[in-house]
Amino acid sequence: MYVISNEQHKDIMQFLNILRSVPVQDNRMFNIQRRAGITIKKLAKARQISNEQLKRIQDENNIGN
Repeated sequence: MYVISNEQHKDIMQFLNILRSVPVQDNRMFNIQRRAGITIKKLAKARQISNEQLKRIQDENNIGN
């Protein structure tokens, strides 16, 4: 699992939406656009983590170092 910032999430969504708008010329591009659409839906369902959860994750990562 990765934790990404809100700005990174926004950039990824923009990139995927742009990718979806490119004209389809072959099956490869069709499949890439299909996968981009699936990823957009998954990211839209993803929930944000609370500040407490983020703090706990950071603390857990610092313990191991």
